[in-house]
Amino acid sequence: MDNYKELQEAREELERYKSEWELKADSVKRRLDSLQRVYRERRAMLTDAERLAMEEEIESTRAEYERVLKDMVRAVQEKSKEILTPYTEKITEAVKKIAKGLGLQLVIDISKGGVVYTDPKLDITGLVLGELNKEYAEATVIQKRKLIVFPLKELNQDARNAKLGYKIQESMAAVFKRSPRFDVTDIELVNQTMEQQGITTENMNEDQVRDLVVSLGGELYVYGTVRRIGDDADFEVGLYLSDGTLIQKVRKRTRVQEVNLSTEAQNTASSLLNYYISWLEKHK
Repeated sequence: MDNYKELQEAREELERYKSEWELKADSVKRRLDSLQRVYRERRAMLTDAERLAMEEEIESTRAEYERVLKDMVRAVQEKSKEILTPYTEKITEAVKKIAKGLGLQLVIDISKGGVVYTDPKLDITGLVLGELNKEYAEATVIQKRKLIVFPLKELNQDARNAKLGYKIQESMAAVFKRSPRFDVTDIELVNQTMEQQGITTENMNEDQVRDLVVSLGGELYVYGTVRRIGDDADFEVGLYLSDGTLIQKVRKRTRVQEVNLSTEAQNTASSLLNYYISWLEKHK
């Protein structure tokens, strides 16, 4: 598993997801530490009512921190299953393919223990890795396509004031750039081209987006909409072929706070990437 290249990418994605949760937890922990420090320093000067209010705020923040930690463990476990399961299944299929080709009736995973001795000539690990990484190499060379990530159309003034369309664009583009399947056009070039043609995140439409894709030489593009509702961002993003054919859409709602928004935008990009891989399998 350590030498399965495509799985390494999936593990890196999982680590990024975990890091976002850790940033969120650290933010709450810093707030809790700050409250406790202020309380210790000012306690002697506080009235009973002020002391009670601060103690309640500290307990509420502590409960929030514990809740975030629990949510993080659950979310990372679920994400791990979502991301890694397809690759462990591929490993199993590759083992079956190699075993059948060699006429083997039994394959044992010696890392599980219980095997006293085996002749090194019987080890098929290298053959299995060759099969798995061959597929990775083919995907990298053949399926790498030029992708354009647009800022999301901002449907209300609150979204435009917070530049939500651009923030989501930046977070999603960062994920796609790490994939060997895409050649991602620099988002500054995308946004400059839009500006030159008088297209904004307020007036942009699907016809204009498709025209820009053609002018920039894109083969696929990411486009969607975002609306701010109170402290939340409600956004929907799709991955399209250059002719406008939809591959998949994903809708999310999250807090506008930087960490939350970045995390959900990256999760959305990861989901679209997974849908794209499935779509490729179906359209080989």
